[in-house]
Amino acid sequence: MVNVLYYEILITLVTVVIVICSVAIFLSVRFQKKNNKKYNDLVKLLSEKENVTFELKNGMTKEEINQINPNIDVDSLITNLCNIYMDFESHVSDMNTDFDNILTGMLKEFYINKLESFKLKNYKEVKNEIDLIKYFIEEYSNDTIKFKVNINCFNYKLENNIIVSGSNLNKKEQVIELIYKNVSGKWLISAYDIVYEKELCD
Repeated sequence: MVNVLYYEILITLVTVVIVICSVAIFLSVRFQKKNNKKYNDLVKLLSEKENVTFELKNGMTKEEINQINPNIDVDSLITNLCNIYMDFESHVSDMNTDFDNILTGMLKEFYINKLESFKLKNYKEVKNEIDLIKYFIEEYSNDTIKFKVNINCFNYKLENNIIVSGSNLNKKEQVIELIYKNVSGKWLISAYDIVYEKELCD
C-alpha cells in the first residue's frame, strides 16, 4: 500500500515537473519568436534607410528675412556666406592660419592653434572638390545668422603626406551648421559643427 502511494506521489510530481517545463519551454519559444520578429523588422528598416539621403528642411524665405531687415539683398548675403565658408575650408586644407576675414572669437583662436599644432606634427586635414548641394539661412538677426550647408566632398587626413584617415577616392556627404556673427559690418564664422556625415558609394 505504501509502495503504491509512493509511486502515485512520484508520478504526480514527475507530471507536475513535465507540465511546468513544457509551459516554460512554450513561453521561452514564444518570447524568442517575438524578439526575432522585432530584430528582423529592425534589420529591414535599417536596410531600407541605408541609402536614403539626408534631407534638409528649407530655411527662412527672402520675405521673412526682409521683414527683419528690408535693406538686405538676400541673394547677395547667401552668396557671401557661402564664399566665406568655402574660404574657411580652403584655408584649413592649405594650412593657412590667416582667418582675419573668415573666423571670429574662440573659433578663430582654436583653428589657428590647431593648424600650428598640425604643422609641428606634419599632419594635415584636407577637404576638397566640394560640391555645394544645398544651403540656406535657418535663423537670421542683424547680429547673428545660423546657416546650413549640405556638401559632397573628399575629406581625409594626412600624416607625413600619407593618408591615415578618410579617403581621396570616395566622397562624403556632410551637413554643416555655421553660426555667423556681424563684426563691424562683416559676417564672420563663430561656430562650425558637422551635424551629419555619410560615406557615399561609387
